Amino acid sequence: MDENDENVNRQVENNRRRNARNRLRRDEINNQQNARYAGRHERMHCIARSNTIPDYNYLGEMNHICQHCGAKKFPDETHFLCCHNGKVVLSQLSPFPQDLQDLFTGSYVDQNANVNFLKYIRNYNACLSFASFTANVVQPMNHGPPYFRICGQVFHRVGNLRPDQDIPPTNCQLYIYDPLAAINFRMRQPGNDLCLNDLMFRLQTVISEENPFALAFKNMAEVEDKEIRQAAIEGRSVSVVKMFLLEGQDRRRYNLPSHNEVAVVFVGEDGAPPASREVVIYPRGHPLKTISSMSANLDPKVYPLFFPRGDAGWHNQLVHNPERATLHGVLGKVVTHVHVIEFQKHGLPHVHILLHFATDDKLETAQDINSLICAEIPDPIINRELYDVIKTCMIHGPCGILNPNSTCMKDGVCSKNYPKEFNANTVVVHNGYPRYRRGDNGLVINIKGNNVDNRWVVPYNPWLSKKYQAHINVEACMSVKAVK
Repeated sequence: MDENDENVNRQVENNRRRNARNRLRRDEINNQQNARYAGRHERMHCIARSNTIPDYNYLGEMNHICQHCGAKKFPDETHFLCCHNGKVVLSQLSPFPQDLQDLFTGSYVDQNANVNFLKYIRNYNACLSFASFTANVVQPMNHGPPYFRICGQVFHRVGNLRPDQDIPPTNCQLYIYDPLAAINFRMRQPGNDLCLNDLMFRLQTVISEENPFALAFKNMAEVEDKEIRQAAIEGRSVSVVKMFLLEGQDRRRYNLPSHNEVAVVFVGEDGAPPASREVVIYPRGHPLKTISSMSANLDPKVYPLFFPRGDAGWHNQLVHNPERATLHGVLGKVVTHVHVIEFQKHGLPHVHILLHFATDDKLETAQDINSLICAEIPDPIINRELYDVIKTCMIHGPCGILNPNSTCMKDGVCSKNYPKEFNANTVVVHNGYPRYRRGDNGLVINIKGNNVDNRWVVPYNPWLSKKYQAHINVEACMSVKAVK
């Protein structure tokens, strides 16, 4: 054996000894902490750490009808939730157009149209909306649906009365076109090839004839055409025509608005109100106008199928109830919390929540963590219900060599670091996430034709998983370094 081989062997032996010392030191620290916190589990009595089997969070059927206002409620909702037991009386919303009502209830004369409407309702609504929501679509690197990223606040915008040169009309601009020409533009928009032409035309007719915003844009077009003709007769330049989309005087009034109540058109600068928070529509040549997220008219402009008659989506006198029923202390006594709501690539929202527990409920030992968090497949014989939830909602991937095209794969490696390693015991890591107990016990689940074991389980709380039967990832953050 030459000198180089001896150096290599010596280095390997030194590394082995150092790793052994580190393992002994970690075990010593864990044993000291377990001794220090022995008995504190007597004080940690939150429900999510107990063996209590929760009932599935089923609210029942919404078949309880309020005798005062006619609201549909779940069985456990009180008489005060809707109208304060008859003390609050609101005017009725504007009557829903019959064709739209039939489509929403599945009783439209054309059964094929019923099915197509509900299946592609977002396409129909987007085509008929008065405001746009635009973004740069990003094609995923791996297999998966296209997506776009939103940074900060979401904005909805409304355009000019007429499109600029060489740009096809869209949204509010189509309501001033001939109906046949408008329907051709709508049906040619991306993603509408599976929509029904006759149904799109019928919906366009309903909104065009009964929606006050559609009538307001038609009125502006008529005023502009009249001004152009009058200017030609008088031999002068055409005065500026612009329309102010108004917020209204009293959004608590639920009467049917007319186009004069939602917008006002001015010709020239004389007599026109100064620029304000109302959206101003010009004939052409101006940038898109952003609609305030606080606007009572935002919902009816963006969702004309839900607000076909232009009823205000909300008003700022709506009362928030700070005493709504909430189950507190499920995971322990929370001192502070932070949460962020995000939208996944397929459009559904999810939330990241960081909880700061009181001293008695903090997760400081392996025993604490095991009492709240599990990263193993439940026994299908002992706990079949939890097993089914974990199989459906809490298995990662699979990815890696089992599925190289998984969306989590980056440069040939899982970005979430799955599969994890087997661990006979939970190991506390004080500057990150713990290494959860993942026993090599032989339990496997078949996912997409692949057998996966405890290395693929996303950490969860059994009580929350059984209660809500959904994907709820629960982790112990042992340091601020672990916070995303």
